Amino acid sequence: MRAVLRRWTLLLLWLLACCPLEGLAADSGRQALLPKQPQIDRTARQIEMQRSELNKVRAREERLRSEVVTLEQDIADRQARLDQLEENLTLQQEIHAGKLQELAQAREAWQQARDHLERRLRVLYTRRGSPLLDLAFSTASPRDLLAFDQAYHNMLAHDQATLKSYHSSVATLEASRQALTLEQGILEDFLQRERQGREELEQRRDAKEELLAGVQAQANQRQQALTEMEQGWRRLLASMEAPRAKRPAKAPRNAPDIQTLRGTLPPPMAGRLLEEKKERQEGAEKVATDSIVIAAAEGTPVRAVAGGTVLFAGYLQGYGNAVVLDHGNNITSVTGHLGGVTAQREAYVQAGEQLGTTSDIAALVTGGILFELRRSGKALPPLEWLRPDAFDNSK
Repeated sequence: MRAVLRRWTLLLLWLLACCPLEGLAADSGRQALLPKQPQIDRTARQIEMQRSELNKVRAREERLRSEVVTLEQDIADRQARLDQLEENLTLQQEIHAGKLQELAQAREAWQQARDHLERRLRVLYTRRGSPLLDLAFSTASPRDLLAFDQAYHNMLAHDQATLKSYHSSVATLEASRQALTLEQGILEDFLQRERQGREELEQRRDAKEELLAGVQAQANQRQQALTEMEQGWRRLLASMEAPRAKRPAKAPRNAPDIQTLRGTLPPPMAGRLLEEKKERQEGAEKVATDSIVIAAAEGTPVRAVAGGTVLFAGYLQGYGNAVVLDHGNNITSVTGHLGGVTAQREAYVQAGEQLGTTSDIAALVTGGILFELRRSGKALPPLEWLRPDAFDNSK
């Protein structure tokens, strides 16, 4: 009897010794993850700061590009005005040349009329002589002499009128020439100003394009830095793997079939529906999906929409911290972008049991909690499975 008691005592001491050690081992596993959390949070904040600076640079790049486009349009408008002015100047020069030709012809005709009148007057003066002597000694009758004298005066009046007409034409053409010369000078002045304006606009455009090239280079550098920081952030998350359950659990026999719960499932958390997504980023590629993004305050519990076995809990490519549940009948749910994971792999969780919590740090990078449903790997529309009042977006 004493030997039996001794064996039971040793067995109890062994159990007491083993149980705390297992608890300590689990705690030490969790504690090993804790030092990485501040680094993850710090990296996430740095990512957000880098993204904010990148957005500022992108906004500046967009403003500069808009200014360059505006300057290009101004240059095009200025060039159109230049083309019109040059066309007007060419037309003005042609008119001016025509007026000069008309003026030269009028002056030549005027000079010819003057020469003709001078020759005629010279002949008439030499032939006519004195009127009294003509009456006394001329063989012509007085009537003929008076007729000749009248003809002489008429011819003289005609020649004077002709000279006056030519002189008036020359004066008019000269005035037109001066006006055209003045207009041509004004057009040339306008052309000079427009050319100077266009050159100034081109200089401003070149300066803006040079500045834009620098801003684009800066944006590319910041984008590269952001990509590297996000990759580092994902590697840190990948190193934080949730612990495995001590003993895999099976679904209770009376667990409801999730297929009968279509349209009645509760949301994974109380929050606001941000968007429905048809694709997600997985590394450098975009993958087709059917999911929803939910926003909530930091620390909000994230729960299972239905009972299921935890297939995976930890960092998942494209989902960040995530929990994958097997609900039976080849239906699985994926809840990603969690701030923290409390579910254990291979454990069975009841509907409404907590899987993890939200985090503002995770939301800075991803925007909110991501939720998907799949049947045999094919995405199902989550909103058709959740109850109609799952989200209140009135706030």
